[in-house]
Order: sequence, then structure tokens, then C-alpha cells
Amino acid sequence: MLDKPTDDSADVVVVFVKECGSMLQDLCPLALHGIFERLGGILYEGEIDKRVQFLIEDVLPLSKQKFQLVVYVPPELDVVEVEDQLTHEISLGDRQSLPEEFLGISNTP
Repeated sequence: MLDKPTDDSADVVVVFVKECGSMLQDLCPLALHGIFERLGGILYEGEIDKRVQFLIEDVLPLSKQKFQLVVYVPPELDVVEVEDQLTHEISLGDRQSLPEEFLGISNTP
């Protein structure tokens, strides 16, 4: 995604790094360092939109802080057992369960 970056691909990478950077710091710090090096290079080249440049400038300090403010939950700290988890699935085509019913909203005046 960063070989020939576009505004959209750089934006996706920035969001990915913000969400997963803490975990990547623990699992694969060299890969994360490479991502930040490339983001810095993209910023230096200046061929992307100003909005994306600001996003990159916003995420670069997270590398220096080693994601201390952004914490992920390691699997060993997940206290809910898989058997005890409940999953609710609602089909988008299911006309019987309208969101208004779940919210207690009535369509009648």
C-alpha cells in the first residue's frame, strides 16, 4: 500500500497503525519501524494531500512514545470465555426486526 502511495492508501495505513500499532510494537517492532520510516518518506516527498500529511504528522509521535497512550488487550487478559460469549446476528434483509423496534421508536403519530 505504501510502495506507490495514494491519499486513500496512506490514510488507511495511518488508521491501521493507530488501531494496531501497540500490538505491532510488541509482536513485530521492526515491521512497525519500517512502516513509520515509509510514512516519514511519504511526508518528505510531499506528493499527497495536505489532509493526509496532517494525519501522518499526527501518528508519527506515537512511534516515539511507543504507543504508551494506546493500549491493546492481550488475549490472555480476555476474561470472557468463548463458551460464555453471546453473538447477536441481524440480517440486513430481515424485515421483521427493524431498528426502530429495538430502540422503542414508534412510527405512528
